[in-house]
Amino acid sequence: IQIRAIEALALLGAAEAVPDIAAAIDDEFGQDLTDAGFKALARLGTPGVETLVGYLADGDERQRRRVAAILAGLTGSLAEEATSRALRDPARNVRVAAARALAARDPEDTRLLALFRDSSPAIRAFALENIGPRFPEWIERLLGDRSHLVQRAILDLLAAKHGLLPRDAVLDW
Repeated sequence: IQIRAIEALALLGAAEAVPDIAAAIDDEFGQDLTDAGFKALARLGTPGVETLVGYLADGDERQRRRVAAILAGLTGSLAEEATSRALRDPARNVRVAAARALAARDPEDTRLLALFRDSSPAIRAFALENIGPRFPEWIERLLGDRSHLVQRAILDLLAAKHGLLPRDAVLDW
């Protein structure tokens, strides 16, 4: 019932319900309303996005991951700034969630280029797999990466897309 009520409030655009939705999300003795609540907050304009940004700053890793994915799917300066922060979050899973949602919304977003330089091999591999073909110069730069995850992602790309890199670069690799 609570999930349906939260969904209805979002459908009605009841921005005045933002504090109540946040309280329902935070109720540790109640039903887990995180997913429905975060989605509803995203639909309630600036007050909802401001509340989501608060979860990104103060939430546990699981909440930050969920919020990052939602915020990265939104436009607007507040959501864009929060997405930039999520892409630099200390937790790899938060960065991946933000990157995945941002790449789905706008695969040409230049903030995604930072993924190729991420300290986590899993994120560099993710970048290659998801946006690598759009940025072949980064594939070539990562040829020397020692991570087996990155090397496998490069091999998969080269096998799937012939001519993605200059022949000499591949032969020298």
